[in-house]
Order: sequence, then structure tokens, then C-alpha cells
Amino acid sequence: MAVDVDDLSIAGNTRSAIAKFKQQLHAKFKIKDMGELCWLLGIEVKRDCAAHTIAFSQAAYIERILCHFKLQDTNLLSMLMDPHHWLTKAQCLSTPCEYELMRGVPYQEAIGSLMYATLGTCPDIAFTVSFLSQFMQNPS
Repeated sequence: MAVDVDDLSIAGNTRSAIAKFKQQLHAKFKIKDMGELCWLLGIEVKRDCAAHTIAFSQAAYIERILCHFKLQDTNLLSMLMDPHHWLTKAQCLSTPCEYELMRGVPYQEAIGSLMYATLGTCPDIAFTVSFLSQFMQNPS
């Protein structure tokens, strides 16, 4: 059982075990059965009972991130960040003009949004997001 504020998600080996657990909860608490789980904390849950699989997707969340940062028309890149790529303090902002240009760039907000995606369904971008998060102190 997973609990998020006032929502419960129940998983079990059999439907009868889940039904019994729901009955026990209902005997003690007022509950409302919302049916099969489709969304959990912004993550879409898709079950294929015939194939015995569960798939998780944050496509809607990622689409909202892209729209929020006006990146919905950018091209997809299937290559991850090169681990040998270096960013240094010498590349940090140093002039008033550079600071002014970056003032409206929501770098920290973008990194935070991507961190949630890495925790949910996108561990493949964890290295890149972690690496870039080291430079949040001086983005603007």
C-alpha cells in the first residue's frame, strides 16, 4: 500500500486479497474506491494484465515542462551527455552584461523540474541533471 496525503494505492498478488484488504479498511474508515490506478503523483500507470506488465510514464509532465520553458519546438536528442565534458568556473558569468542576459533564464527552476523526472521515470538523465545542478549557484 502506498499513501499520498489522502490517497491510497493498493497492490496485491490476487484480486481477492486486495478486496479483503479494502473491506478491512472500509470497516474502520470511510473510503471511496476510485477503481484501477491510472495516475500516481503525476506519473501515468499503464497495466497490461495479459502480458503481466506495468509501465510508468511522465510524458504529460515532461510536455508541461517543455511548454513552461517554451521548448516544445526543440528537436529531440537521443544521445546522453558526454561524461568527459567539462564545465568550469571560468565559464561562469563574470560581466554585468552576462548577468543581465541570464536574469530571465529560469535555470534553477528547470533543473528542479528535471530532478523530479529523474526520480520518477527518467533515470537515464540523472547524470546530466546532477552534473548541471552543480552550477545552479551562478546561473544569473
